[in-house]
Amino acid sequence: MNFTKFRRIRTKKRAISKEDIMKIERLELIENSSLLNVKNYFLFSYYCMGINFIDIANLKWENIKNERLEYTRLKTKEDFSVALMLPAIKILDYYKKLAFDENNTYIFPILSNTYKTPQSIRNRKNV
Repeated sequence: MNFTKFRRIRTKKRAISKEDIMKIERLELIENSSLLNVKNYFLFSYYCMGINFIDIANLKWENIKNERLEYTRLKTKEDFSVALMLPAIKILDYYKKLAFDENNTYIFPILSNTYKTPQSIRNRKNV
């Protein structure tokens, strides 16, 4: 079967409003809760040009250089360098004080050193 005709189908662009982003920013959630993590992941993605979840999960502290996020997108192998906005830096500061230690180089508490095999990492990302 030939799928080339389906590649031309464009989806309608849609975006969340600035007002809705501000509502999410103002949400007060319990410290160290999964909902707070989800909020932070979403906002970090928003502030970093839409970085996707898989790439967020794989971010390590070494990806932060001189107030820039530098990473290679896993899906396309494309390199990105994004200036970090103050709200993104605040999110990073939150995780640095809560979760950063020398044994766990991941920024966000999605992956950790307990996920060592490619299969265990894939399973964790698909939770």
